[in-house]
Amino acid sequence: MNTQVEASTSVFDVVKQVFSVVFVVAGVAAFYYFSEVSVLYRVLGLMFVVLVVAGITLTTDMGRTVWSFVLESKLEVRKVVWPSLRWFLLLV
Repeated sequence: MNTQVEASTSVFDVVKQVFSVVFVVAGVAAFYYFSEVSVLYRVLGLMFVVLVVAGITLTTDMGRTVWSFVLESKLEVRKVVWPSLRWFLLLV
């Protein structure tokens, strides 16, 4: 028997993802629209939009999956035995 389980995506998750894309596009458009404003304020505004979008995205199933992957990757990187600088200098 060949049964495949499809991941059911909540409609609310899809709406959040669409709004996230819309907010990023609006943030980039605002960055260029307000070109007469100081670059510092435009960059801070764009960073704020990106942080809000990241917060919205992390509340979706896909966002939680990506965050879980990032945390597990950090754990795996800690397990790696990195070569010392002295070994590199011996090769040179």
